Amino acid sequence: MSKSLIVYFSHNKENYFLGNIVDLKKGNVQVIAETLKEMIDADIYEIKEVDAYPFDYHECTKRASEELKNNARPQILDPLESIGEYDTIYLGYPNWWSTMPTIVMTFLESYDFTNKHIYPICSHEGSVWEEVKVI
Repeated sequence: MSKSLIVYFSHNKENYFLGNIVDLKKGNVQVIAETLKEMIDADIYEIKEVDAYPFDYHECTKRASEELKNNARPQILDPLESIGEYDTIYLGYPNWWSTMPTIVMTFLESYDFTNKHIYPICSHEGSVWEEVKVI
């Protein structure tokens, strides 16, 4: 029997949202993951960091940039013991510096994904789209 898992990393502190920096109670990716959970039969797991990312948006992006430059692999708080029972994995994460956060790379390097179907879900709020008006 096929079993699915939704794994996500989301930043629910200060975030860029609709062209402004705002304090989000739920990060964008968390909203997507929870919505997907309502639509499909799947377990859900949130990737959380041992050393929490800063609340301040600019401090967080600075740290994320440094981690990327240093090829860091931040430690995951309460990692999953195994993903062996899952055939399908939905992996949600924000776009940080044109790639996934390094903590998501930690997750990907921690498990064997042989014979797994992985569906990435990436959010991006850094470049605001203007409203399209049809004339």
